[in-house]
Amino acid sequence: MIEPDLGGEPEVLKLAGVDWSYDRDSILHSLDFSLVAGEHCVVLGQSGSGKSTLLRLIAGLISPQSGSITINQQPAQRVSPKDRDVSLMFQDDRLYPHLSLRRAMNLACRASLVNGNVATEVECLAARFQITDILDRRPDQVSGGQLRRAALAKAILRRPTILLLDEPLHGLDASLREDFLSLLNELPRRRGRTADGKPLPPTAIVHVTHDGDEAMRLADRIAVLDQGRIVQSATPWEIYRRPQTLAVARALGQPSVNVILPIARNAFALDANAAHWIVRPEDIKVMFGPNDGSDEARWPAELVQSSFVNGSWISLWRSHQQEWRCVSGEDPREKVAGHTGTLSIPRDRILRIDPALSQSS
Repeated sequence: MIEPDLGGEPEVLKLAGVDWSYDRDSILHSLDFSLVAGEHCVVLGQSGSGKSTLLRLIAGLISPQSGSITINQQPAQRVSPKDRDVSLMFQDDRLYPHLSLRRAMNLACRASLVNGNVATEVECLAARFQITDILDRRPDQVSGGQLRRAALAKAILRRPTILLLDEPLHGLDASLREDFLSLLNELPRRRGRTADGKPLPPTAIVHVTHDGDEAMRLADRIAVLDQGRIVQSATPWEIYRRPQTLAVARALGQPSVNVILPIARNAFALDANAAHWIVRPEDIKVMFGPNDGSDEARWPAELVQSSFVNGSWISLWRSHQQEWRCVSGEDPREKVAGHTGTLSIPRDRILRIDPALSQSS
């Protein structure tokens, strides 16, 4: 995705010191989060980390027990959910069961604070989402993928200041996921003009998921939520290559990052004072020739298994009393004599996580 130029866009959302608990269990605590107009921020976290709670707080379905929420520089607690200019696409596609898709989309369009031709806008977005021929059906008369498209179209037609997406790819099969990823990547964010002709700031998106690949493909910015707090917020590249905690490192990438155990640090001459040393699976190479003199760490390892997953070979090796996950374009079993090979890591790809940054992990 081409990152939009968000310079100069106004801040449309700010959560400061927000706490929320359920039945004595702290879900979010001292949470700070902000968003500017037009930004697509993916909030990444494991199940139970508080992602859906965050969306419900922004939408006004629940209220913070402490802290503040502002939307368009106005205190949100004083504004009812229907007047917040926020649209939420639920994970389970809550369209009106007794209405046709067209009728539900028309209602969303009429609820918008932005002027426009309802029928034209519904038809244009339906064509873009490839659901024109099912607009007059009810939700129980369409497939799951079609219903998901209609739910997203309904949320967009509200043309809100903030669009909230709760696990939008949940439950979709592989082909539908890819199709929906493309759709989300090209999501229209323009909102038109006010009655007096002034351009409105583009829609900002808060999109929650547990899928790191989804976050990397769609986000302008990723915010990693762990134990009720945002532990790092940065561009996808920064999050992937410069994780500040082990939880952040583990949130992205399949297979998961390799954590170098203390017993192996001596073999690579790594500082034992760091909280963690990590290396991405795609940065470990299986070597079949002599050292070319580059600055690499090399060591023998035993091949445990190799399997083909999503277009790449994922292999598991054992050495220095730990296992190492590697990703490559060819099956190492075809080139490794017996079960022993040589692994290599460029030293600048071994990433350090310092103790001060890792306390929440």
